Amino acid sequence: MKPAIKSVAERFIAEHFPEAELVFIGGSHVWGKPTHESDIDLVIIDENQHSSGLSCHKFEGWKIEAFRYHPSSLPIHFEAAKYKGIATLIKICADGYLLLGDSEKGEELRREAANIYEHGPSPWGEKQVDQARYLITDLLSDFQASEDPQEDIYIVNEILNEMTQLILRANKEWIGWGKWNGRRLWESFPHISESLTQSYRQYFQKDDKAPFIAAVKDQLAMFGGEIFAGYKEDYL
Repeated sequence: MKPAIKSVAERFIAEHFPEAELVFIGGSHVWGKPTHESDIDLVIIDENQHSSGLSCHKFEGWKIEAFRYHPSSLPIHFEAAKYKGIATLIKICADGYLLLGDSEKGEELRREAANIYEHGPSPWGEKQVDQARYLITDLLSDFQASEDPQEDIYIVNEILNEMTQLILRANKEWIGWGKWNGRRLWESFPHISESLTQSYRQYFQKDDKAPFIAAVKDQLAMFGGEIFAGYKEDYL
């Protein structure tokens, strides 16, 4: 992390959250691959926060995402993160930089978060896997039959996203938003990531659907393949 980022974050905290108990900084500026558009991600633990949430700021020309938590709410949000499979809070606490606060308390929280991160999110059961299989099957059917290039763009991106989530969650791996989904897949299953992204590029470069469809079906087969006839969902 560049000293300038640390300095900006410290000034931001002093101005907006002067009574914060612990502050961790994470994201691209800490873990690498920042761009000129990368924001500064902060987890702020503050007893003055009556509700937890995200607030976005523009500070000294920098975009800052402040994830705010009351100390007593952290266990609830850790459990929610495990259920959703999205590790933003846990990852920043586990691998981020302690910007402010008591080092002993910070290290205790870091150990707790690191243990959760290492064990992974709550596993998907058969029902969740089958639901994903059905959705991908339906999307593949639309993609194969579609003759509308504009619709194809939306369909193929949805397939890639849903397939990535199925692979990661069914294997008890964390998912993320946008680029982080791609990074999670590459880190956990590089060969699968390469197969899907290469065939995805080939579709856009050569207008050839076949390699992408084949790559998706190959991965779907690892979870039982396409599913339609006999599939059902019960609504409350």
